[in-house]
Amino acid sequence: MQLKEFLQQQKEYLQKNNLWRSRRVVWSGSTTEINLAGKKYLNFSSNNYLGLANHPEVKQAAIAAVSELGTGAGASRLISGNLLIQQVLEEKIARLKNTEAALVFPTGYQTNIGTITALVGSSDVIFIDELNHASIIDAAKLSRAKIIPYRHCDYSDLEKKLKLYQSRFGHSLIVTDSLFSMDGDIADLKKIVWLAKKYDCWTMIDEAHATGIFAKNGGGIAEEQNCTAEIDILMGTLSKAIGSQGGFIAGQKSLIDFIYQKSRSFIYTTGLNPASCGAAIKAIEIIESEPDRRRKLLANAENLRKKIAGLGYSIGNSQSQIIPVIIGNREPTIRISEKLFFQKNIFLPAIRPPTVPTDRCRLRISLSSEHTEQQINYLVESLKEIRE
Repeated sequence: MQLKEFLQQQKEYLQKNNLWRSRRVVWSGSTTEINLAGKKYLNFSSNNYLGLANHPEVKQAAIAAVSELGTGAGASRLISGNLLIQQVLEEKIARLKNTEAALVFPTGYQTNIGTITALVGSSDVIFIDELNHASIIDAAKLSRAKIIPYRHCDYSDLEKKLKLYQSRFGHSLIVTDSLFSMDGDIADLKKIVWLAKKYDCWTMIDEAHATGIFAKNGGGIAEEQNCTAEIDILMGTLSKAIGSQGGFIAGQKSLIDFIYQKSRSFIYTTGLNPASCGAAIKAIEIIESEPDRRRKLLANAENLRKKIAGLGYSIGNSQSQIIPVIIGNREPTIRISEKLFFQKNIFLPAIRPPTVPTDRCRLRISLSSEHTEQQINYLVESLKEIRE
């Protein structure tokens, strides 16, 4: 079969099953209102949770970094791409996360790939929550370790599998999101730490959607649950609440030194660009100095969850700024999303397989601290009218 024929068959299959994604080009920045082909829409789909991607001081910090250092790092961090501004950012992250050290990658995806594949191999075992982010699952596959999924946030199931498998392998690693990106619910990290100690496992926590949002200092769920010191590897991103680009790991200095030496996705790529570093440094400073941003976000999220649940929609076990409106099958989910788009000028795309299970399709609301009360109420009223 020729490649062109294969691609046509795949396209027809995806279209027939309502899985074909079309591209909508955004003409504006990622704010609470976006411009799509010259028309404004209310945006509830962005991970710019604190509005910092558009903050004037954050943008100015990016501009200043480019003016001084240029647009790119120019080489791998192990050659001449190891810039001072990257190290300043890593110090900021380590302070935010209350760890000895940190290391930044160009993306969050690369961070999980590079960290997990450096730490475990074919003689080891990884225990993963079944709803972990795709980058964790892909990293586990690439590591060639034995992969043991456990039921979502079911720590009795995790313990059963630890009893059954842990002693059969070399190193054992438990990996979970702290805040799950499609469901908005939160892992019990203290329980995971307790099980890890009991069964001699390492722990890795993905704080991509929690960093900057939770806890007194914005450190995330690990800080919120007071177990940072007991977690071996903390992972996060710079592209969500921090409003920049990139990913990072944080932990003891010996871990960071090891990943610097062994992570292929860190070694064989150009270092994080100056603009992203400058923006992230300033954003972290704002997160530390303006706690009202995250307080407002979480208060608004709690209020919105109650209102949407009150309309009769299922929102699962959301405990955060991520609120799933779970519809079920693909067709009705797409219909509701399109009604919101064409009738109400609300951009809230349908989330379908493979991102979520076939019978758990949804609208994923990503709330920002910059959403106004009027915008939130308009979304609720629109969901009510469409349901009727």
